[in-house]
Amino acid sequence: MKHTFPYFPHQTIHIIGVNTEIAYDEPLIVCKIANQYFLGIDNGQFSLISETPPEVVVEIQPDRFNLQLQTFPVLNLYVDVACKLANGIDILSLGIQKSQIKQLIEFNPAIDENSINARVIYTDSYGNAITNVSRETFERVGKERKFTIWVQTRKNEIVQINTSYNEVEGGALLAVFNSLNLLEIAINKGSAVDLLGIKASDTTIIIRFKPSFDSVT
Repeated sequence: MKHTFPYFPHQTIHIIGVNTEIAYDEPLIVCKIANQYFLGIDNGQFSLISETPPEVVVEIQPDRFNLQLQTFPVLNLYVDVACKLANGIDILSLGIQKSQIKQLIEFNPAIDENSINARVIYTDSYGNAITNVSRETFERVGKERKFTIWVQTRKNEIVQINTSYNEVEGGALLAVFNSLNLLEIAINKGSAVDLLGIKASDTTIIIRFKPSFDSVT
């Protein structure tokens, strides 16, 4: 969501229906970020959406709605809040304004002088694996050196970055920087996720750069 929500129009309302049960220490909140609304549980997920703090955060007060709270509140409370926002209600009328939200630490790749250990942060419906390695990080660590990318095992090697899937034969493993400038592992006309058993949060993608003469002691 961090990379996709900027493409939505202003005033878009996003309902995050993951782990939706409301608890005392994880209340339902609505955040206004970049003139869009995000509705969900305050469990740290909102801190990963944007690098800047929300413009407004309101803790929803269920007793302000004539609804019976269920074990799956997305069905009633979330939808009712979203409808009120869509109809132009003042966000502050929905509950109590908060000064901060729970924070989670975003996973960064592990880096040393000659290698990057990547983490898979997302697998898409085409079977591609998107990592947390940005083009900037790759170029900064790599310094234009030759490299090998190992995917799951050392039997699955990639030694170049392609600009499109069709630059390799069907069924071939490849790496590209996608539209978000994140390193993506794919198989042309195939699913890297299914064929190689890649899952989100995997840390089995390693980029090894050829040591430079300056780093050899």
